[in-house]
Amino acid sequence: MPTPENPNPKEQSDVMEVDPERLRHGTWSHEFNRQIGEGDICLSYSGDVIAMDNRVRKPFRYRGGLWVTTGVGHDRFKVYQLIDERLFDGAVTTYGDKVTADGGDCARHDPRGFYHGMAVKQGGKQYILCGPPVAFVAGDPEPTQGLLFG
Repeated sequence: MPTPENPNPKEQSDVMEVDPERLRHGTWSHEFNRQIGEGDICLSYSGDVIAMDNRVRKPFRYRGGLWVTTGVGHDRFKVYQLIDERLFDGAVTTYGDKVTADGGDCARHDPRGFYHGMAVKQGGKQYILCGPPVAFVAGDPEPTQGLLFG
């Protein structure tokens, strides 16, 4: 339902607050050349493997959808939703195609985000990254069971 704060309910806010535990940084593993442990949003960081292999790490669930992180800042995480390729109705591309034509300049200025429309694989299945990206920031921690029933 439209509200004054969100006149188009199909559009999501560009900043979402989540439990800070989901954003916690893990430990860097030189053996696996990636971060291990801690928050699911942080662990889904896939910017490097999208560029190199057109794949993503394990996505996280949020509001019924699958999402991956493509950028990690000091206090915010840039994330894109993963859409089943059959449900995506835009032009599909790859990381290589987006950066080859003009060095990625056009992709960096795309209002839907740099990664929008990129085909990626996860768990043997093809997905499309769908933008615009959303920034996830730390919000109030989720209540624990003890607080709910204590």
